[in-house]
Amino acid sequence: MPKSNPNDLRALIAKGEINGFTLDTNIIDELNSNGNLDNRILLSVGNLKSKNVSVILADVVASEVRNHMVECHTDAHDKMVSALKAYTKTWKHDAQSVDDLRAKLAPRDAIGNHADGIFKDFCGKVGAEVVSSADAIEIMELMSSYFENHPPFDGADKKHEFPDAIALAGLQKWSEAHGAVLAISKDEGWAEYCEGSEYLYWTDDLGKALTLFHEDEAIVARCLKSLIEEPEGKISREVLDAIQRDLDDLDFEIDASAFLEWDASADEAVVESIVYCGGQEQRILASDADSVTFLVLVDAK
Repeated sequence: MPKSNPNDLRALIAKGEINGFTLDTNIIDELNSNGNLDNRILLSVGNLKSKNVSVILADVVASEVRNHMVECHTDAHDKMVSALKAYTKTWKHDAQSVDDLRAKLAPRDAIGNHADGIFKDFCGKVGAEVVSSADAIEIMELMSSYFENHPPFDGADKKHEFPDAIALAGLQKWSEAHGAVLAISKDEGWAEYCEGSEYLYWTDDLGKALTLFHEDEAIVARCLKSLIEEPEGKISREVLDAIQRDLDDLDFEIDASAFLEWDASADEAVVESIVYCGGQEQRILASDADSVTFLVLVDAK
């Protein structure tokens, strides 16, 4: 199916005709910069269980996400080891303390298992099922799609689209057995493949897609009205405090060069003010009997 407008998808959801929800690698990677799969928007996908919608991930996507996590954690590990080595060269009398600290670090060859554990925990939290692509497409059918430029092989870099073709075939097979799937991806190959599918719907915005499953619009409308009309009000202060809490968890690095020897440190960042700039658009992520979670777009200084 082509990219559907919100009203069409909302109608399908209301009828219970969307049975699956899946994410492409590019959507997950965008929200997983620290490699820990702990982003609140990603975790909010788990709320779809209350809507009787299955969260599924193609096995190809799962492998790509896992590999990117390994790269992220390996990079962090190597930077730490390098920093300790550089520190020891200057502070030689601390060498034993540095050796003790280095011994406590996870060994480099354990990073793969570490990433596997994080991914497994994430799937458990959101109730995600990894869908196998085994037997989803025959090799001759795959090659035919490639040489005949069928989606997702109709782009300039079609040699790189084999993983997507296999992932989409697995999702197609799942949807034929269980019902329609809403696929979230920023990849045009996914969009074009879904356009020719009877069971796969596509959109490129995770926030908007999740909004379609939650209709607590009146509550959100009141909060947005407060943000617009009362920039110093209670809701604005709570948003500012939430941003500050996230900033407090970040570490800042200073990158500079100078002729003379220099040293600098960044201790913290402080949010002084926010200005709501999201208009009346609502992006509800999750809701239950007691709360509503939604995205708020602000300029923070």
